[in-house]
Amino acid sequence: MPLVAMLETIRRLAMSQNTKRNCRAVAGANGQFDVRENIVGHSIHMTRRTCTCRKWDMTGIPCRHALRVIMHMKWKSDDYVSDWYLTSKWRATYENSISPVTGMRFWRKTDETRIQPPTRPESKGRKKRQKRIKGKNESPKKKRKVQCGEESPKKVKASREERTMTCGHCGITGISFDGVKL
Repeated sequence: MPLVAMLETIRRLAMSQNTKRNCRAVAGANGQFDVRENIVGHSIHMTRRTCTCRKWDMTGIPCRHALRVIMHMKWKSDDYVSDWYLTSKWRATYENSISPVTGMRFWRKTDETRIQPPTRPESKGRKKRQKRIKGKNESPKKKRKVQCGEESPKKVKASREERTMTCGHCGITGISFDGVKL
């Protein structure tokens, strides 16, 4: 047997052994069964197609507890799947074609008011750019530390005469490129 097929067969056999060991079905009256899975008990009603785990009720496909009953009674599992999964139901849904709809031009006019979109608040000016959120290890503002006994330096704005001018092209201070002293 090829390796993959052999492993798949072993997996199936192990799964069937686990279900046989862990699930036991006990028949009751009127289509009711009690399935014990380890220490948890589930009540299954085969004629109503319900289980206490509610998976069968929600999906329409028998849950593992209902499948244990079906295997125990040697019934066909296809008989207990919801009719909504059958091909005949699908065909019946699409049996009649969908009628075409006329264009908007041919629709009947009504006297009711037209629905308008909701008003939006006017935004004035440019949107403000949000500042970068600093990380938890970053300081809120970088400040120079003041030594003991030293006063904090006061910032004084220099006047135009006290500034040192530099050329934007060559970087030389004090002379512009047309010969005029800056």
